[in-house]
Amino acid sequence: MNSSSGNRVTNGGETLLKKWWELRQQLKQIEKEEQSIREKVKKVMMDKNLTQLRRGDYRVVYREMSRDSLSKKDCPSDIWKKYAKKLSYPWIKVEYIGDDSSEQDDEMEE
Repeated sequence: MNSSSGNRVTNGGETLLKKWWELRQQLKQIEKEEQSIREKVKKVMMDKNLTQLRRGDYRVVYREMSRDSLSKKDCPSDIWKKYAKKLSYPWIKVEYIGDDSSEQDDEMEE
């Protein structure tokens, strides 16, 4: 881009930006739907005290994860112990496991 064109985008560029914008809107909607489904599955698993759930070709694994972090690299251990913050958070994933899932867990409704 030369300095005389400023922040203007050519028509071809506008088409590209429009496509990007549309895709971002679709992603937002899909992410909302995915979050809703994730919460439903998580609730079923928590209600039934499950850490894994298998349905047909899919498996869901749920864990509470935690991590320690400190932004300074190579921090001395005494400083780490004094200032590190523990962050705990739930972790859940769904996997396609193919025909390897002959086991079935408790029923889950949509």
